[in-house]
Amino acid sequence: MKKFATLYLLITITLSTGCESRSETADLILTNGKMLVMDNEYSTADALAISGDRIVLVGTNDDVLQLRGARTQVIDLDGRTASPGMIESHIHFAQLGRRIRQLFLNDTRSVEEAVDLVRQKVNTLEEGEWVTGAGWHTAAWDKSDYPDGKLLNQVTPDNPVYLTGMSWHAAWVNKIVMEMAGIDKDTPDPVGGIIVRDSETGEPTGVFLETAQKLVETALPKESDEQLKNIIQEANDAAVAFGITTIHDAQANSKEIAAYRNLIENECLKIRIYLMYHVDEFGDDFDLLMDKPIEVGSYEDRLTLRTLKIFSDGALGARGAALIKPYSDDPATAGLLRDDAATIGSVISRAFKAGYQVAYHAIGDRANRLVLDAYENELATKDVSNVRPRIEHAQILSLEDLPRFGSLGVIASMQPLHFSLDQRFAPARLGQERLSGAYAWRSLIDSDAKIIFNADAPFSPVKHSDPLIGIYAADTRKSLEGDSFNEKKDQRLTRREAIEAFTVNAAYAGFEEDIKGSLKVGMLADIAIWSNDISTIPAEQLLSTEAVMTIIGGEVVYDKENLSQFLQD
Repeated sequence: MKKFATLYLLITITLSTGCESRSETADLILTNGKMLVMDNEYSTADALAISGDRIVLVGTNDDVLQLRGARTQVIDLDGRTASPGMIESHIHFAQLGRRIRQLFLNDTRSVEEAVDLVRQKVNTLEEGEWVTGAGWHTAAWDKSDYPDGKLLNQVTPDNPVYLTGMSWHAAWVNKIVMEMAGIDKDTPDPVGGIIVRDSETGEPTGVFLETAQKLVETALPKESDEQLKNIIQEANDAAVAFGITTIHDAQANSKEIAAYRNLIENECLKIRIYLMYHVDEFGDDFDLLMDKPIEVGSYEDRLTLRTLKIFSDGALGARGAALIKPYSDDPATAGLLRDDAATIGSVISRAFKAGYQVAYHAIGDRANRLVLDAYENELATKDVSNVRPRIEHAQILSLEDLPRFGSLGVIASMQPLHFSLDQRFAPARLGQERLSGAYAWRSLIDSDAKIIFNADAPFSPVKHSDPLIGIYAADTRKSLEGDSFNEKKDQRLTRREAIEAFTVNAAYAGFEEDIKGSLKVGMLADIAIWSNDISTIPAEQLLSTEAVMTIIGGEVVYDKENLSQFLQD
């Protein structure tokens, strides 16, 4: 790293009230630290100053302390490292809040173990109370078949049960829920979904894949507005404790958006929200959105709505990812393609014309190819920097499609931890040949693609929302247990590249590189302070490193070590 030598010029910020200007003193100064500026030179600095919600000076301790006034607060970082606040660029925020309250099934190693946890939960409930949980995965069980709802029925005769799979692309329910939803033998599979059925009787087993989940979701109890706001606040508290200052909500609906607005208006939500409106491309909501203008930087850069999230296929674990060739471990299927090429092309064309960014979910190589084809067609007449198309996951790529991300300017929104978690089943699902184009971070960067990293929370335990876990996985290509899955062509990234994927690149993906992603003068004062130097420590130490303070817009919103109690006036 290059020591930050050139002193950024102080900027004067005009107050929003009246015609007064803020005096050339800072509101808050951070000293005696290591500031990861995240500029092209990868500079560092000792200190920075904040006025209002912006960074106004970055440089040496002596230079920055010249802006100390009578009311300036000073925090001595005592050698700690500060980085731009982390941008979690693909998260299901309300689901994260719900996940905190749900039955945890990620560690189960058999269907019987999962059922036993449900039984234990039921014993604490009154008749009719719901059991909700998430995290089951057949790849982690001793049998790879989908679970049989009969096992649930035996232990839950009086309580409805809804259990989401780890990938959130499958749901497992008991008989009560199916009855509530009106599901029986004659219920047809919806477009893009499968009702798993008994091979002999044809009766639904209780497992619903992809869009079929919507059939049973109708039975879930409706949340009140207050319940939803409490859930979002819990997600906020979890995120800021990981040094996250902005989230890209990858599946927001109208009710959640209304809750975000209410919380921000009442100053109950500190984290910045970049919304992807989840639309059904076949429904009325898509048509309605085409007539609505995008919304950028509302509530003093607290909320933006300019992106549409659309699904093209399902998940690899549930064999829903759309592949060019059939699955190696199940030649009878090549996955589920939700949209054909014509539909994908029409959706992207209409969204671009309406001014929206498009974030298409694509995991399988077939789905990625179709989305890339549609983007290429539209980008022939557009400036890519004005639309910044995204593919969410970009997980399994044909080697001939891989360079197209860079040449077209399509952003690859990826999850480093998915690689290590998926290695339990990916080789069997894909075969060795297709693995060469899967989770191909290094190949994408070397082809000039822009990669952003995220956790896709809460598909896994809440702790996996920590960006440092993603940085560790990208750096090491190992599981959290230390297992190595390196291929012949090493796909590891450098530490700098991994941090950039959570900061400067993620800011670009949200059209916000001028206000976020670096610690430069004029940028929003969104800052994470760490217990160790995340830029240099051995990768294994990232797993024990914590955010000790999170600052959003110049306000300390999380302070694990009570550093602010040492504020000097």
